[in-house]
Amino acid sequence: MAEDQGGLPLNKHAGSGTGRIMKTEQLKDGAVTYQQSERMVALAEKWLLEYFDDGVPRRPGELEDDFAGEPGIGEMLMKLQGRWRDTPFFPALSRLIDKGSIVYEQADDGDVWYALPGSLPSETIVMPNDQALRSVPGRSSLHEVLCHVRMFKPQFARLVESGAKCQTVRPTPKRMPKPGDRISLRMWTGKPYRSKQRVLRESVIAAVEPFDLDAMRLWRESDRDAFARADGFGDWPEMLQWFISTHGYPFKGVVIFWQ
Repeated sequence: MAEDQGGLPLNKHAGSGTGRIMKTEQLKDGAVTYQQSERMVALAEKWLLEYFDDGVPRRPGELEDDFAGEPGIGEMLMKLQGRWRDTPFFPALSRLIDKGSIVYEQADDGDVWYALPGSLPSETIVMPNDQALRSVPGRSSLHEVLCHVRMFKPQFARLVESGAKCQTVRPTPKRMPKPGDRISLRMWTGKPYRSKQRVLRESVIAAVEPFDLDAMRLWRESDRDAFARADGFGDWPEMLQWFISTHGYPFKGVVIFWQ
């Protein structure tokens, strides 16, 4: 998403056929061209940070409606585009993403969501130095300490919060957690991505191991049931049915244990 990154002003040129002065900012993944003044873009950055301050992620269409106005009937019928790109919020969002002040991710259904750091469900956060060094004995470098956010469905939230559930099985992530990293265990307070997150527990990762649902069939029945109960299920058959309906079969991933 080249237009969703930010950077420093590079050059100016005349907009084709418009007589307007256009500015192009060179970005990490491309370039963004716009016509607003530097002062307006700076104000738009401030307003966007206040807009996201409630911790609720937003989709591109919501940003466009809230800051560029909802499209009229004529626009919808003619499928006109560009209302968002004509506002100072377009380059402002690019700059904030480039600075790391706003982050984004693509959900499983394909929707893209924007939010403040720490407000997206699969995010990895670099912790502040003093907090990191206090919470992880033996770590002496900021860059070694990461905090991985993991979201939980309501059926598991009480077990996570009470400490009865100290493991989670997940698809293999792009950034693999390591023992000693922090983990923030959370749930949505309402509809996923449409509500705030509530922190259930924060801990330190003790171990990360490969997981193969099919291979569990070779385990002893008592071991399967014990693992299933530790993961928040009544027994192995209940866990197997849940994973098949949720992730499909076969399923391979990782199991994360925390202290």
